[in-house]
Amino acid sequence: MAEALTTAYEESGAELAVLVGDPRERSAVRDRLPEAVREATVETEHGGRAAGSDSPALEEAIERARRGCTGRRVAVTLDRFRAGRVGADRPTDAVAGVPAVVEVPREHRIDTLLLRPDGPDRPSA
Repeated sequence: MAEALTTAYEESGAELAVLVGDPRERSAVRDRLPEAVREATVETEHGGRAAGSDSPALEEAIERARRGCTGRRVAVTLDRFRAGRVGADRPTDAVAGVPAVVEVPREHRIDTLLLRPDGPDRPSA
């Protein structure tokens, strides 16, 4: 199971895996996962393979895990942005403002674009 989960995780580009089923079996699978996959894996006592094991509790556990994963991804991205803007004595890895944001893609230097609808460069009506 751990090998199959690892393969599926890596091939799919997933950022999250959810283990369900018997607690001992979940633990055994998790212990055999590579560290990167283990860190992206959460367990829930809800659900399983048996007929009728789908439940609102399982769906809520998955949704909580997805929200947590999204929150962590946003935090990491914002930290990267803030770190890129620190220090006026070095070239910046992050830019802000419409003119700079327009120039970066022209130079093929864009990795992530963060937009804030109420940003300071928003045209007034």
